[in-house]
Amino acid sequence: MRSYPHLLQSLDKLIQVYKNLLNVVEKENHSLLEVGVSEIPKINRVKEQLVNRVKKLETQWQKSASALAIEIGIKEDQPSLLEIAGHIDGEPGETLAQRRNTLSELLNEVSEINKMNARLVMSALSHVNGAMNSITNTLNENPTYKMSGNMEPVNKDAQGRLMSREA
Repeated sequence: MRSYPHLLQSLDKLIQVYKNLLNVVEKENHSLLEVGVSEIPKINRVKEQLVNRVKKLETQWQKSASALAIEIGIKEDQPSLLEIAGHIDGEPGETLAQRRNTLSELLNEVSEINKMNARLVMSALSHVNGAMNSITNTLNENPTYKMSGNMEPVNKDAQGRLMSREA
């Protein structure tokens, strides 16, 4: 079981990155709720770096898991961590199952907070779009007089203007 220590090391690194990612999405959530908009670009850069790190570590642990699976006689192409842990007796198998459970919990938590953040952003965008439409509609509802002295019909599709172009 030469690959076992490498697999555990990869999983431990992945767990740490997921903990960091959880911390970042929680900060993002806090910034969105507290209207700390200035922090969001910085948070997004950190989140992007962590997601890239996760991708690299995912590849790393999968290679180690495949190597360990071959060593212990599992013939599947990509066995799950729980399948591998089930083929390893004692503490090493339990440790592997525990790492898998920790990763699963962290991934679920990060995913839920990230979904909540996405809903908050979409809601904020909806409110901004609604406000912009309201302003545009309000500006368009002010009829103007034609040269003939009659009222010009309101153009509902026109963009609002604060000032006449002639002014």
